Formats: sequence, structure tokens, C-alpha cells
Amino acid sequence: VHTGLHSCISLWVRGIPDQCDARDVIVRLGDLALSAVFVSGLDPEGRKQVNALVPMETPKGKTNVMLECSGRSSAAFEIELL
Repeated sequence: VHTGLHSCISLWVRGIPDQCDARDVIVRLGDLALSAVFVSGLDPEGRKQVNALVPMETPKGKTNVMLECSGRSSAAFEIELL
């Protein structure tokens, strides 16, 4: 994931309840809690796209990312910020 001005992380996820929108979703990027700026409807494969802005000052390197919605959390997975 590239960082910088207007940088965004996009995740494609399953299991977000239909009533959840961007106000209900948090993307955890390492120790940061990022508010979602976009949550799509379901795609043909049953996934939703979730976008969150990455602050410019976010340190580069490997970190974990996970998603939270309605009291549920995804598994964390590692990404690299460039």
C-alpha cells in the first residue's frame, strides 16, 4: 500500500452485515483506528469493498490490518506500507 497525500487502503471482505455502512466500520492499521470512507454493496462474489484513508504520517514498513464492524473483527493480516 502506497502512503502519501490522498492514500487509501482498500479491502474486499465478506460478512459485513447489510445494515452496516461506513459509519459502522473501523479499519485497524497497526495501532491506528481508521474510519471507513466508503463501503460498497455486495459484488457478484458476495464481498464488499471497504476504503479508508491512510494518514500521511503513517510510518512505512510492515504492519497488520484488520476490520471491525458490529462488534466483530476479522483476522489480522500483514501488509507493507511503501
